[in-house]
Amino acid sequence: MTDSFDTYTHRVMSGENRSPAAIALRAITRLIEPFYSTTMRLRNALYDHDLFKSHRLPRPVISVGNITTGGTGKTPIVCWLATELIKAGHHPEVLMRGYKRSPAGVSDEASLIEKIVRVVPSSDRVAGASQALRQHPDTDVFILDDAFQHRRVERDFNLVLIDATSPFGFGHVLPRGMLREPISGLKRADAVLVTRADQVSKERLIEISAALVKIIGDTPVLQASFALIDEEIRGKKAFVFCGIGNPRAFLEQVRSSTNVTGSKFFPDHQDYSLGDLDDVQTLAQSSGAQILVTTRKDWVKIANIEGCAGLPIVAVDQRVEMSAGDSQRLLSWLKSVIVPPAPAG
Repeated sequence: MTDSFDTYTHRVMSGENRSPAAIALRAITRLIEPFYSTTMRLRNALYDHDLFKSHRLPRPVISVGNITTGGTGKTPIVCWLATELIKAGHHPEVLMRGYKRSPAGVSDEASLIEKIVRVVPSSDRVAGASQALRQHPDTDVFILDDAFQHRRVERDFNLVLIDATSPFGFGHVLPRGMLREPISGLKRADAVLVTRADQVSKERLIEISAALVKIIGDTPVLQASFALIDEEIRGKKAFVFCGIGNPRAFLEQVRSSTNVTGSKFFPDHQDYSLGDLDDVQTLAQSSGAQILVTTRKDWVKIANIEGCAGLPIVAVDQRVEMSAGDSQRLLSWLKSVIVPPAPAG
């Protein structure tokens, strides 16, 4: 396995890497951590006391976000929510910041989400909402993507995702750990969704739930898993590569479906080149693989690269799996905040 910079950072933050360099990095980042933590606490306090202004959009707002960096499965959850709301007769629109857009002007997440629902990528989500309503006045709810810390926009429901495989950012705020803000920020959540619940033991899920109760009290905690649609890869020797926030979780998913001969992780939101793909092909062929397996999010960056020869590349899709009780509860809460806009005049 070849580690990306993201994976190396993860191993340093977690304490898994015990090298002298890693120990020194942890010591240095521990010194910086209080400054970042204090800044985030101050920022939240200013919003809590209305000293920083939050803007009310002209439609109800559902926020989907994280309290940690790295992948929690936000994109498939946003797609699932949008699909379910559309089935229920609603007209959602997703407001997202458009992080690391391609030369075509669309991010990898936006490219996936817009196959299901209308998307407005904009660094200014207030302006993005106005643009959306000018183009689509039938919009009756906005979904804010990756917006738990984006407090400039008021929200009617705060859904926060916690990755069961790395739930609390190793107990530290950036840059020492993976928390985007102090863990007490979870008190702003209206519900917490623990993702990748199938990748940890029942005992670990109980520990995570107990830790959450100490922070958020009786705020609802739900669980979800992501299942690969794996017909194309089952029974084949696969080499896994990806550039996502939590590559190890994806690797374990593929391992549960087929035999993995090796892997290579790229930085999150990797802009692939032909050289990258040639390197992956070389590694895969030397490992005895029959196919290359990557995520649909990575495939957005790969599909139009010409000249890559070798083993076939399979981009696998994921579906969200929740218990009937959890999915019904969550959708009931979300639908309850979606009210028709007031008549003009």
